[in-house]
Amino acid sequence: MTDIATIARFPEVKKIVRTDRQGTLIDSLREPEPEGVAAVAGFVVGALVQAGDQLGLGALRRVVATGPRYADLAAVSERTIILLRIEPASAVVAAEKALDAPSQGRK
Repeated sequence: MTDIATIARFPEVKKIVRTDRQGTLIDSLREPEPEGVAAVAGFVVGALVQAGDQLGLGALRRVVATGPRYADLAAVSERTIILLRIEPASAVVAAEKALDAPSQGRK
């Protein structure tokens, strides 16, 4: 995964929060309530991971929720979660590519 400064360069990315898997805030940009967002993200990702384990789905990597104006994307790694607010919602694919680009070739 990449650092948030790299992702923040994309004009479609309006807010960023990075948290650990337990919901403790690591850093953020342009989010007025980053601690609350981090705590909720940790809880929700934990619940989704448990559900995926029960269903045998494998590791959770991405969660995307889209609406008419914006999309929210959660990129999950072993230790961290990066949350993005993307406007317009149609730019979510470009944001996913931005998340993936720096990690190409890394293990």
